[in-house]
Amino acid sequence: MRTMAGDAPEPGEVMDGRGEDLPEDALDVAQNQGALAMAPNSTHAPVRSKTIYGKAIEVAAGLEEEVFVVHNHHICGKSLFFKAAVSEAWIEGRQKRVLIPTITPLVFKTYLDWVYEGKFIIEDIELPQTHDCEDDGHFAPCEEDFCQEEATILFHVECYTAAQFLLDDAFKIAVVDALRDFLNQDDNTVRYCVQVIVNAWQNCQRGCGLQRLLIDRYAVDLLSADIQEVFSQQCPDFVTDLASRLLNMRGRELQHLHPGSVHKCFYHDHKGNEPCAMIVID
Repeated sequence: MRTMAGDAPEPGEVMDGRGEDLPEDALDVAQNQGALAMAPNSTHAPVRSKTIYGKAIEVAAGLEEEVFVVHNHHICGKSLFFKAAVSEAWIEGRQKRVLIPTITPLVFKTYLDWVYEGKFIIEDIELPQTHDCEDDGHFAPCEEDFCQEEATILFHVECYTAAQFLLDDAFKIAVVDALRDFLNQDDNTVRYCVQVIVNAWQNCQRGCGLQRLLIDRYAVDLLSADIQEVFSQQCPDFVTDLASRLLNMRGRELQHLHPGSVHKCFYHDHKGNEPCAMIVID
């Protein structure tokens, strides 16, 4: 499904994010101004002057295949996945269309903010309801604090999973740092749900920084009812990893595991013994 602002384009017709016609070869020529930015319906498209964007590709995100037009130079500079995908050695590169069905349009819109602006921002995003929220019969959009916090954590997990798929280590660091800051907020009464653990352990690489962060935050509140519920669910890998972390803490108080007390570098994924390429995001 292709969505555009304004009338739907005719087959072969290329339009910019504002619904205006572009030349037929617009995907192959340099753009003097930032017209082909993000999703056609997006309001986050960056506006730039004095920038030559170059070639562009279509990216179909999610099972619904919502289409985004993205500039090769920008996205390939961030994602090793796209750097390979746009190569003419692959059919995606020749057709200039890449499918990413496992990444939702909302997550990909957030990723494009990162690609074009270098920022991971979710404050203005209306997050979907969680399963728990729907089961409790809350109206959408739900304004319950604990539901919003749960949805925020789940969205961070989704973005981290997308970063792994797109082979963007810098985005992984940005996401895990943002989640660490969120979990450290004094007024944040985080409600842990089983789905957070299931998603993080089923969809992320075992032992990754996101899992280490969740283990430490759960361990601090080890006796809470929500965490006991996790133990009763089918999350054996999480329980094993948590037990291993606790064994390493013998003789020390669990508060030392609070993410605010642990250097954020611990939650970044390093290859071998290489130093942390930590990114400071203002």
